[in-house]
Amino acid sequence: LMKEAGINTIRVYEPITEEWVLDELDESGIKVIIGFGYNQGGVYDILSGTFLDYVNEFKDHESILMWELGNEYNYHPEWFDGDLKNWYKAMNDAAGLIHQNDTRPVTTAHGDLPDSLALAMSPNIDVWGMNVYRWDDPETIYEEWAAVSTKPMYLAEAGGDSYMTITKDGYEEGD
Repeated sequence: LMKEAGINTIRVYEPITEEWVLDELDESGIKVIIGFGYNQGGVYDILSGTFLDYVNEFKDHESILMWELGNEYNYHPEWFDGDLKNWYKAMNDAAGLIHQNDTRPVTTAHGDLPDSLALAMSPNIDVWGMNVYRWDDPETIYEEWAAVSTKPMYLAEAGGDSYMTITKDGYEEGD
């Protein structure tokens, strides 16, 4: 169904561990962005370093397009002792380790446009994914990105925010 819909890439928040699933995606011409979390209890996570076990096990699989580190972690400094510099350092270090083990690009799914701190501390990130929730018009992110970086970017997530701002279909504003 995904192939019929024209989907050519999917993004997963944690690694697909069944090789047959990766095989089927590859046979359908669908690429995968494999995501790693920071602290997944030692299961293919950045904190424990076990993400490299996955990278080394699956780095030759044709279905994998990129390795992705984190998802909107810039919104959660409390996960990093209240200091996002701790996340950016861990992310950049993890990206460097991946580069030592595989040639695929490394990305992150950043919450909206990365600021100067994120960019300065993350030279090992090759492609920036951005989760852009600006209602139904993320278009301005492209010019904003071009003003701060020459690296490639993609919309990791996009759409309307989860808060209603109009009364419609029986729902009141703010529901």
